[in-house]
Amino acid sequence: MFYPLENFLQVFVVASYLNIQVNKIFLIGFMGCGKSTIGRLLANQLDWNFIDLDEQIVAHEQMPIEQIFAVHGEPYFRTLELALLEPLRSHEKMVVALGGGTPAQEAAWSILCHGLTIYLRCHPDELFRRLKDDHQRPMLGRMPPYERLLHIKNLLTLREPFYCRADFTVDSFAEHPPAETAAIVAQLVRESVLRKQKRPQN
Repeated sequence: MFYPLENFLQVFVVASYLNIQVNKIFLIGFMGCGKSTIGRLLANQLDWNFIDLDEQIVAHEQMPIEQIFAVHGEPYFRTLELALLEPLRSHEKMVVALGGGTPAQEAAWSILCHGLTIYLRCHPDELFRRLKDDHQRPMLGRMPPYERLLHIKNLLTLREPFYCRADFTVDSFAEHPPAETAAIVAQLVRESVLRKQKRPQN
């Protein structure tokens, strides 16, 4: 379910009463929605560790993602995503920015359920604005701008049902700077943890 950023605080607090574990956060969403930028800011606000799954893959393979796709193909890349995501299941106090296609793998959700998932929702036109000149995205390749917008819309349509499984959806539009989004989510996490600590013991 989608919540505008300014209404998110009241909604998120309910999570503490629904027993949603808030010791790690998985940020999901389409490429270009701000997962890495917001994730770093959020981890800094919480004094947690930050992991960018794409960066982990690049370090593991010692080659850029575009080259991994070209040399090994997408199935290899998706298998590697899950292999590097699995050890994070037991980690705590950590913000993880996932690749855009990671949540579209059913197997990923057995891991994501061990943390709080937040979908950073972004309109296709805004995604296009951010990605139109980015040639490092293997899912977009070297396609010209007029093809990119259509491809973004089609790919988002396929992936959004998976993104919408997230515990919460927060807009990541241009009118909400990444620092503002990160600060509000950090406040929500602290509030949730505080309420858990104050909850009466049975």
